[in-house]
Amino acid sequence: MEIEWNNVYILHRRVTIDTKLRMFQYKILNNILYLNKHLFTFRKKDNKFCSYCFTEEETIIHIFVHCQKTNRLWNDLKVYFDDILHIPTLDPQSAIFGFLQVDPNFILVLNHILLIFKYYVYITRDSHKLSLTALIKALKKVYVLEKKFSANSVKKTKRFHKKWSKLELLFS
Repeated sequence: MEIEWNNVYILHRRVTIDTKLRMFQYKILNNILYLNKHLFTFRKKDNKFCSYCFTEEETIIHIFVHCQKTNRLWNDLKVYFDDILHIPTLDPQSAIFGFLQVDPNFILVLNHILLIFKYYVYITRDSHKLSLTALIKALKKVYVLEKKFSANSVKKTKRFHKKWSKLELLFS
């Protein structure tokens, strides 16, 4: 599959209005999200191993795709949404670029869920704990914030409902 770079670099801007999440994805895309492997090299961490499984070097691909613990969380998330939304399996390409080959009706919500998942995994590294409940809570928080933000404009309200329509019953 040939990658459409224009879509890759604008997807995170279409997915969220949150500048923190946009910057986070930008760092992933440009390979400047420093995890333990790099931080150890810079002498900012005591070891280069994954914050969750402690067996492999902590890299973007490892932490979001190959780590058993984060992989389990992703699979739990897939099961949680199974009745209302098909969430694809993560692979190295989707972990970095996002889901590019999915139903256009769900591309924004799937990539938003993916982005929040990656950010949640990243920010909880120091605690070494992953929780489906905490991840769902973070997703609901984003849903509520975006719903409030979109209420100011008809155009934003339509975009909000298009993106979140499948999950509204779950989050309302």
